[in-house]
Amino acid sequence: MINNIRVDEMMMKFYSNMHFIFPWLDIDKLKILGIEQSWLYYIIFSSLFIICYLFVHPLIAILVARHTVKLLTYLMSSLLMIVSCLLLLQLPNLLPTTGDQLQISNSSLIFKSVLLAIGTLGMVIAGIYYTKHLFNVK
Repeated sequence: MINNIRVDEMMMKFYSNMHFIFPWLDIDKLKILGIEQSWLYYIIFSSLFIICYLFVHPLIAILVARHTVKLLTYLMSSLLMIVSCLLLLQLPNLLPTTGDQLQISNSSLIFKSVLLAIGTLGMVIAGIYYTKHLFNVK
């Protein structure tokens, strides 16, 4: 049986069970200063985002310099599809419920289908590109 726990409740339980242990960082002293645990997570995830950005930015610059518009389009459309699928699957948990709740029972099947469609599209695009490149068709 599936528990009908909202996403925010699930995340709060996850965050409350997660403890970062740094020998040089005392969370109790930070609480005295008014810094909550949520601010600490915000700083950690913001730092991770900046690190990811610094890794992805040179890759995108290389792809733009090599004029690989099709690859960039494929990457952006894949990202958009994955994010929209995850939002669609979490939408019933994010909306306030009245009594009838939209149950998506095959969420893993939906996500697998999206990933399969993205992979298939990538193979088709690569096949067409390399076939054109093999026959030198512009």
